[in-house]
Amino acid sequence: MLNANEILCYESIKCKGDWQEIYKNIQNREIIDEEECRKVLNNCKRKFITILDNNYPENLKNVFRPPFVLFYEGDISLIEDYTKNLAIVGSREPSKYSLESMDKILSEIGNEFNVVSGLAIGTDAHAHELSLKNKGKTIAVLGCGLDCKYPLSNFELRQRIIKNGLLLSEYPDGCEPKPENFPIRNRIIIGLCKSIMAFDVREQSGTLCSANLAVEYNRNLLSIPYPICSSNLNNDLIKNGALLIENGEDIRLAMEH
Repeated sequence: MLNANEILCYESIKCKGDWQEIYKNIQNREIIDEEECRKVLNNCKRKFITILDNNYPENLKNVFRPPFVLFYEGDISLIEDYTKNLAIVGSREPSKYSLESMDKILSEIGNEFNVVSGLAIGTDAHAHELSLKNKGKTIAVLGCGLDCKYPLSNFELRQRIIKNGLLLSEYPDGCEPKPENFPIRNRIIIGLCKSIMAFDVREQSGTLCSANLAVEYNRNLLSIPYPICSSNLNNDLIKNGALLIENGEDIRLAMEH
């Protein structure tokens, strides 16, 4: 007899992590061939947790379409307490000002919080690197299967993250990165964290979408102030309620808020 966790994992693999397809099959009480299911699960080399597990974060259940299954490598306990997790989101082409500000602020908080980001080139990779440099733990949430070496330039970084943090995805092995996966992935990043710090926020960007999700999910939205000649929207976020961050102590206060 298959248990509920096995069924969820099987559906996730069969549907390639597509939330709507998984939900439809569950809702329609799809008849599952137990032998086929066992074969698929035996071929699955990844550790996973499901939304039914006790260590699945309650705060993640409150996001839009919470993932049924999370495949992972590394320390899964890092997702259990969202008050210890700080998300960093930003551009794949970050400004020098943003990188220097991130360097200063994250060095001041050391390893007090787990940095959560998406392992993309630019802001994400820099945030993960700084966390590891500061002897901290970091969580990378992917928009593809864990077997996919994307982006290839960050492959060595992801190996270090596995040893000193957590690699996480709702997509099973074999799922290639698709443009539509990354905005969907962002809800997991936001769901795992108490505070979200946004850099280089621009119109119609994934970073702006993440900032809006942070507000929607009642998370702390953080931003450094930018020069008045900047084309970024960060100062507008601050005017509309985002917490202004200038140093590590501001981060500490935000995480206590």
